[in-house]
Amino acid sequence: MYVSGPGLPYFRGIMQVLVCCNKPPFPSVDGGTLAMGAMLDDIVAGGGQATCLLMDTPKHPFRPEAVPAHLRGAVDFIPVQVDNRPQPLPALLHLLTGRSYLLGRFRTRAYTERLEDLLEDGTFSLVHLEGLYLLPYVPAIRAVARVPVLYRAHNIEHEIWQRIAEGEASAFKQWYLKLEMRKLRGHEKRLTARVDGIMPIATTDEALLSTWHPGLPIATVPFGINVPAEAPPLPCAQGALPKVFHLGAMDWLPNVEAMRWLVDGIWPHVQQVRPEVTLHLAGKAMPEEMLAWQSSGVSVQGQVPDAQAFVAEHDILAVPLRSGSGLRIKILEAMALGRAVVTTSQGLQGIEAVHGEHVLVADTSEGFAEALILLLNDPGMVQTLGRNARAYVEQHHSKQRSREALWAFYRKFVAE
Repeated sequence: MYVSGPGLPYFRGIMQVLVCCNKPPFPSVDGGTLAMGAMLDDIVAGGGQATCLLMDTPKHPFRPEAVPAHLRGAVDFIPVQVDNRPQPLPALLHLLTGRSYLLGRFRTRAYTERLEDLLEDGTFSLVHLEGLYLLPYVPAIRAVARVPVLYRAHNIEHEIWQRIAEGEASAFKQWYLKLEMRKLRGHEKRLTARVDGIMPIATTDEALLSTWHPGLPIATVPFGINVPAEAPPLPCAQGALPKVFHLGAMDWLPNVEAMRWLVDGIWPHVQQVRPEVTLHLAGKAMPEEMLAWQSSGVSVQGQVPDAQAFVAEHDILAVPLRSGSGLRIKILEAMALGRAVVTTSQGLQGIEAVHGEHVLVADTSEGFAEALILLLNDPGMVQTLGRNARAYVEQHHSKQRSREALWAFYRKFVAE
């Protein structure tokens, strides 16, 4: 039951968490869904009960069969149909307002009403919002329930759009995206002040949010990785030619930008030195432009049925990100499987791995190519980086660490 006190109410008994998501956590097809799914797992493993109110969208439809078996009875998934596809006319009309169209696409009456219905019976210990696009619903929550509202920051959203705008070739699109970014920055700072606590995934995001909101409870809750008891063997450790790969969702603009740079600006330098090596690309929503990259030196597979199996078939993950925010979960997953990683300073944001010990970092086309060539010429170094990377994940991003951090933050607001 709820017990009154000097501040927010708290709850004794099994913690009941209402988790709000802007897309289904399963199937886990990108970093956002991986983070949501892992968080639900941490709630259940910690002894809580979760209700997941999710947006069932054309881009991300809800598939009940994709929910892992161990969560089907433990989490109540409630889908709400939301059509948030970008529309030219509403996007243009938002130019006349101070509101962000990027945020507005996720605000619907249907989701608000279902949220209010769930909160009216007063059974929830707290509300957990996954990502920026749920923050506009805070007033609706406050109007119905006196319950702690916590925000899990996957990234600093306006930073992503700022970098995307800077790399946009079209002058009109660049102008529009910069305008949206400025709106989004103001909304992001204002909306994050409305919650009772913030849980960033990356320590770099915690630092910025703490400068925005001194005094607000903010603590990093890292993404937790299930590190297998043994890493799958590296192909290059068995005498095969080292295999370079990238795996990522291609409906995320920073990934598209990174792949264009990898294929057009980096890989030609590698091929000059190692023409026999092939770059392997995979990911969902692969655009026609990328499918046409297929050549003797580039293999494009599109979406693969088993991402972990794909990683296990390769040796060196290339992640040349130049925009984005938050933490790159795909990098951590590859590190957990003992794969060597070459990335940029931007790609390593939020991951406190050390260049030369756990990963290799390069920010220019030539430097990135040199790092790849170094590993291609030295399979022993690939193995050493992979072992060190795996040890780093075990120490800093284990499931136990993430679970303990999540529940420690919850208990600042809710007493069992």
